[in-house]
This record gives sequence, structure tokens and C-alpha cells, in this order.
Amino acid sequence: MIEGEQETQNLGLTNFINGTIHIDKNLSASIFKKILIHEMVHACLFSYGHFNENYSQEELCDIVAFLGPVIFEKASNVLGFFKDKN
Repeated sequence: MIEGEQETQNLGLTNFINGTIHIDKNLSASIFKKILIHEMVHACLFSYGHFNENYSQEELCDIVAFLGPVIFEKASNVLGFFKDKN
């Protein structure tokens, strides 16, 4: 588990200040992939200036349609990198 600034433990954490994503190294491959994509969504939203906003269903669909392909491509690249390293 990753210990964040709060008292909670996280499976993943995006540090917006230094531009890093931290993911618990003890996860199964399928959970790692889900957490990676989840944290990449946080990073993308932050990079486009969207902070702590509540989105309507239509806005959320637009975000996924716009950012989804990029996020999935980048996540596949990261997962391929780790697969090649093993």
C-alpha cells in the first residue's frame, strides 16, 4: 500500500506537484492496469485544469471520448514497458 498525506492507504496516488504516479507494486496485473488508468485520468484532468469538479453524465462522456483513447494508449505503453522488463 502507498501511504498518502492522509491517514488512508492507497493503491495508487498521483502527485500533481512533481508529475508522478505511484502504484502499489504488490498488485495483480489486472488491478495494476485499473489503478494505472484511474491515476492517469486524474493526471489528465489536472493537466487540463479540471480540479475537484462535479461532472454531469454528458460532460463525463465527453471527457472519456476525448481523453480515453490517449489514456488507454499511454497505459498500454506503460504496461508493455513493464512486461518487457520482466
